[in-house]
This record gives sequence, structure tokens and C-alpha cells, in this order.
Amino acid sequence: MRLFGGKRGGDSGIAHEEREGDQVVAIDLGSSTLRIVAGEVMGDGRIRVVAREEHPSAGIVGGAVSNLSALENALAGLINDFTQKHGIAIRHCYIGVAGCFIEARNERGSATVLSQRVSEEDRQNAIENAAAVVSQDNYHLIHILPQVYEVENSSEVIDPVGLSARRVQVRAHIIFCDRNHESNLKTALSSVSPDISAEDGVVYSGLAAADAVLTESEKDIGVCVINLGDSTVDVTVYERGRILFSFGMRHGGRAITRSIAEYIGIPLQDAESVKVEKGAAQVAALTEEERVSRYYTDERKTQTFTLVQVSDIIRSALVSIFNTIIDHISRYAEQQNDSGTNISLGAGFVLTGGVARTRGIVQLAESALSPSPTQNVKVRVGVPRAIAGDEDMVAPEYAVVAGLLRAGRNIREMRGLPGGGAQERKGSWFQRMVQAIKDEL
Repeated sequence: MRLFGGKRGGDSGIAHEEREGDQVVAIDLGSSTLRIVAGEVMGDGRIRVVAREEHPSAGIVGGAVSNLSALENALAGLINDFTQKHGIAIRHCYIGVAGCFIEARNERGSATVLSQRVSEEDRQNAIENAAAVVSQDNYHLIHILPQVYEVENSSEVIDPVGLSARRVQVRAHIIFCDRNHESNLKTALSSVSPDISAEDGVVYSGLAAADAVLTESEKDIGVCVINLGDSTVDVTVYERGRILFSFGMRHGGRAITRSIAEYIGIPLQDAESVKVEKGAAQVAALTEEERVSRYYTDERKTQTFTLVQVSDIIRSALVSIFNTIIDHISRYAEQQNDSGTNISLGAGFVLTGGVARTRGIVQLAESALSPSPTQNVKVRVGVPRAIAGDEDMVAPEYAVVAGLLRAGRNIREMRGLPGGGAQERKGSWFQRMVQAIKDEL
């Protein structure tokens, strides 16, 4: 499997395979923006951005492909500009799938230990059994994320290999992807060029965003990552260094823009500009001048609106999103309490995605996501960590694409491909996948 090659500058632009070993390509197919980034990912996760290109999106509504032809044309323009400007011919890329197109669950798997000492094969067998659960007909497996292992005398084992036991069990977070949605995205990519492949390169966007913005300490003491996109929201919760649960919803910045447009009576494009340039998540974030100023809805100056009105609309939409997230977390916590365990979010919440740029969103989230009216929770805006070569990417809207680059390197390492920092590995694909999971843990 190839990634891509190419030359910069005034050369012919013909692909050169020697570049394949150094770089990874990620494409973020958003409802408002299409992004493509090439970068070199180091063994410690640091990213050196080599090239980046962005175009307005088309043919995607609510995170789903609504017009395949429009998406194909938009992608063709993006990839052509990327190739011409940067001299990089794409062969393989990694794309994200929003949380509203995944099905996630926690499952158990076990294996009998014949030698009475857990081997790597025993652990792999346990993971395979956990992954053997039946999903809905139109979904297929994209992620197996071990949470913890169990043997007879311990239920909190990080690495069971070498322990004396007759049986080893694993609890794992399993993520499935909607086949039709994935197929539509891949069809759009392959229509641009049959040489471009995203096979085995599909990653849950919430997982990518979390990997880009979280620290290991936050994952350890418990944290919830909320990726607020244009049309979708991804939610991923960690505790003790492992992912507990994940889900998504069809909401985001586009719905807020439409609410502003309909309430004030202005075009969507103008409503988007007002939201981005002057909007705030709560009135307290507005300056005194902004609170009293009035703005005309059209050139005839017959009607006016205030930023206080805009702020109230934004606040209402965000509070609705946060309430839904709290309901999901509460239901999960109740289930855990029934099983005798608790969930703790010591690091609070990390907001990322384009909507996280909204003024005052941290202060609003501190109260809206709080378990009680008298108690605020920790909230921060997350930006991609360890980015070099493009300082503009150190912003919340680039969390997914940065995470996709790191995921791409891990997948290539798992498959023993160049650019993964490892030589070709022996054994089955599944064995290499499990080994990569082991390395990550």
C-alpha cells in the first residue's frame, strides 16, 4: 500500500515514492470546510506540517453526503490545488467519521490460558473474542480499544502477558462505522483519482480530536472531549487512561447560524459573519458598547437587531447541546453505579472544533456542564499539541485533521508500512493491529 510521493518547486510534479516514508496525508471532510494536510509525524507524536490547503465544502449537509457530484467537484478542486501548489501526489489518505455515524459499545472477551501463564497469543484471542460482537447490519468495525484486562486474582490489569492465570478477560470499547456513509466518502475521493485510497484509513473524528488536544494526565484523571463542528458534535470520555464511551449528535455551528438568520431575518451568509465576527456565548462576554449598539438588517435600514439578541440565540443552542451531553454522561454513570464503579472527570471538559472559538463559551460551559448550580466544572478550549511548521493549525478547528495525521502514522506502523516508524511485522493483520494497540497502551 502506498501513501504518496512528489516533489516541490518547479519540477514536473510527478510522484516520487521516496517521499512516502516521511509523510502522512489527512483529509477533513467537514460541512463548512474541506481540509487536506500533509505532515511528518514523529515517534513521540510531534507533527511537522509540510503542506495544507482548504476550500469551502459542498455536497455535505449535517455531516452526511447530500450531493455526491457537488462533493466530488469540491474535492477535485481542493486536491488539484494541493497537488499543484505543494508538488505532492496523494496515494493514501486518512479521513474522519463524525460521531453521529458510529455505533459504540463496551464489550468483554475472554480466552483460556492453556499454559497457565498468559501469552501474547492469549491476549490477542481475548481481544478477538471481544471484537466478535454482532453490530447492526449496516455497520462495520473500525476501532478496538482495550480498556482493562482481568485474571483470576485481579480485575485491573494493564498488561496480562506473563501473569499466572487460567483465563484472561478484556474489556474493550468497540466502535463501528455506518457502511453507507463511509462508502459515500470513499466514492467521492476515488472519483477524483482512482489512485487515491482511504482503505483502512477511516477514523472516528472524536477519537482523532481527543488524541490531538488531550494530555495523558487528563486522560488518566478523567476528561470529556466535546468536538463542536459545523453540523455535528462528537463526545468522547476518558478515565484512567482509557476511553469509556463515545457518541455523536447532529448539531453544531450551522444550526446556530440558521437560528440567527431566521430570528433576525438576514441571509445565512450574513448570519454566519455576525456569529463568527461579533457573536458571544453569553451577554456577559459582550463589551458595553456591543450591548447597546444596534445593527441594520439590510441596506434600506428599516429593521435593526442587537448583539444581545444574537448572544441569547447562541447561548440557547449551546446550552441545549451541553444538556444533551450531561444527560448521556449521567445515564452512563448510573449504569456504572449499578455495577459498583464510579466515573470521575477530574480534568473536566475540553472543547474543540470551530464552535469552540465562540467568545465566552468556556464560562458558559463551566456552569451549563456543572452537576449542580453552585458548582462549576473545569473547562478549557483544546488546540492541537506539538505542531510545528504551521502556527495557524494551533487552533481548535484543526483538532480533527491533526489527530488524523497521528492516527495515520499509527495505522501505518500497525501495518508495517514506511512512515510508521517500524519495520515490516510478521503475523496476521489482526496480530499487528493488536500489537499496535499494545504499544499505544
